[in-house]
Amino acid sequence: MLEKAEQGWEALGLPLLWAELFYQEGAYQEALARYTALAAHDPSNARTATGAGLAALKLSKLEDACHWLGHATSLANAGSKAWNGLGICLDHKKDWAASEAAYKRALHISASGAIWNNYGYSLLLQQRYEEAADAFGRASADARVRSKAALNLEIAEALKGATPKRRQGERSADWARRLNNAGYAAWLHGDPAAAKTLLVEALKVSDVHFAKAEANLRLVENR
Repeated sequence: MLEKAEQGWEALGLPLLWAELFYQEGAYQEALARYTALAAHDPSNARTATGAGLAALKLSKLEDACHWLGHATSLANAGSKAWNGLGICLDHKKDWAASEAAYKRALHISASGAIWNNYGYSLLLQQRYEEAADAFGRASADARVRSKAALNLEIAEALKGATPKRRQGERSADWARRLNNAGYAAWLHGDPAAAKTLLVEALKVSDVHFAKAEANLRLVENR
């Protein structure tokens, strides 16, 4: 009876369920081992190849991630997660044309906020600030990534050279944080005078000791 029960669970994909459970729990090394075994056993299964690639990406095993995600996206039934993961891999390699194509493929399948946010970050790395801001704006419509996308949008806007304005009812801590981000962005953009003005203002409006803005100001002054 036990043998029959085990065979039944195998037919229902129990090994894949275990791999996905380990991944969801953050046990990426165990998930990678299980996904890899499954993908090697059935190379035509895009789901297991994608799982292996994403688990490898979480472990910063870039070559393994690129291998498995490249394989997954070579299959006809590859999903948005595979293409999105491949885009991240290619960003690490600074293969910008290929990463853009991967993100666009992912967005064609599923225009989720997470994919728009990753695509925006890729554009930010390429100093394509206008396009990055547009991508982050689209990402912020998704409640699941809204706070992260909103922060990235602030950085992109600052790198475009936009001067931040205090929002109605905005807390001093949040306003100081946005000024600090804008100041650091201005420094990265090669405008130390604007960076200093923004960082000094961040320290002035903060109602607590703002160590990060203080450190950024030292960085600008000691350039």
